[in-house]
Order: sequence, then C-alpha cells, then structure tokens
Amino acid sequence: MKTFSGIFEMWAMVFKFEYKKLSFIMLTATYGGALMIVAIFVLTLWGQSKGCVFPINDRAMR
Repeated sequence: MKTFSGIFEMWAMVFKFEYKKLSFIMLTATYGGALMIVAIFVLTLWGQSKGCVFPINDRAMR
C-alpha cells in the first residue's frame, strides 16, 4: 500500500465497499468538506433571500 499503485488499490477497495468502515471514513473525509461548503453556501443564499443580513466584511461589523 505504500506505492503509487497501492493508492489505486486502496481506492478500489473504498469504492467496492469491501470494508464498510474504511469506505465511510474515506468518503466522509474526502467529500464531507465539499458538502459542508455547499450546504453553507445554500443556507447563506436562502437566508439572504429571506432578508437576513450576514456581515461578512469585517468593516461592516464596526
């Protein structure tokens, strides 16, 4: 597993779901951050459409 081809072997095991815990951990670590960014972006846009003001700029908070 310490070689370049070992990386592909590990990801093949992840996507085949041979080891469910490994698959869950790897997929959560890989795609979890991206999903959180999308969720925050969607919630921010939804909140702004409802009239909420989010002071993103530091100068706007003073």
